[in-house]
Amino acid sequence: MNKLRFEGDLQNPSLLHIYWDGECVRSVRKSLFSRRLSSLRACNEKGEFLAKFQEIESQAARAEGVRLLARKGYFGPELKQKLMLKGISEEAAGEAVQYFEQKGYIHDGNRAVGVARRELKKGHGPQYIFQMLKHKKISSSEVAKLRPVIEKEEKQSLQAYLKKRSSALQGKDRRKIIAQLLRRGFSYEAVQEAFKGSMSEIDIE
Repeated sequence: MNKLRFEGDLQNPSLLHIYWDGECVRSVRKSLFSRRLSSLRACNEKGEFLAKFQEIESQAARAEGVRLLARKGYFGPELKQKLMLKGISEEAAGEAVQYFEQKGYIHDGNRAVGVARRELKKGHGPQYIFQMLKHKKISSSEVAKLRPVIEKEEKQSLQAYLKKRSSALQGKDRRKIIAQLLRRGFSYEAVQEAFKGSMSEIDIE
């Protein structure tokens, strides 16, 4: 008698529960696994079943990863989290991300540079960008590589932001402007220097 059994979830139709010898060993998304699970029926032992399921999950993780990456770019930690939210185990999700990194489909360093420069153009300073990258779980080593690039372009970013917002800053209190710029992640030193340069052209109180 085959010990394998599949059972749908009455409350969540997108889920499928996998039982082995009466024990629910995994709950997976039908959309990712349903076409791959038929080969499990040939398993006679739990060890054989678990090894086969691990292989199937690895295939599902890579297939879903390709689908996600085709729609938009992701940092490695972001893609891993996305896969886990779809029911892929942490181990399989991590292995899929490693595979994509080896193939060159994911490169956190290059993507981080692009994201940093985009945020600089939006008028965000280094501290804002560093915190954002940290939130995205980018490694401290990658952030450290970026730091000189971001800090080098901080002054240019700040000047461009002030030029764009010059009319809105007219007549504003100096302390409020400084506080606003600091909240946007610019360093106090860069803000002070801006007051001596482009800010001197703005009529402030």
